[in-house]
Amino acid sequence: MSRTNKVYSTEFKVKVVRAYLNGEGSYRTLANQYGIRSSTQLKQWVKIFQEAGSTETFERISAGAKGVKNHLKGKRIHFKSVEEESDYFSSLSLN
Repeated sequence: MSRTNKVYSTEFKVKVVRAYLNGEGSYRTLANQYGIRSSTQLKQWVKIFQEAGSTETFERISAGAKGVKNHLKGKRIHFKSVEEESDYFSSLSLN
């Protein structure tokens, strides 16, 4: 039987991280209290939050790079020369 990953909202993550930083409990206690499967997950959020330095940066990091188009995803392009490859990538940066 497989388990699916649970997705937590950024607001939820901030709430739990702040609870930890305010001394409201240990990683394990807060994970149990808020229904997080692993205290290690909470520990990771706290580490990212502390490295981010602000709630806004943490929210941006937690959201990931959604909406950023990867021009190379799913494409296999073969170039005849280095110059042709260079021209192709130069044209992408202009768009």
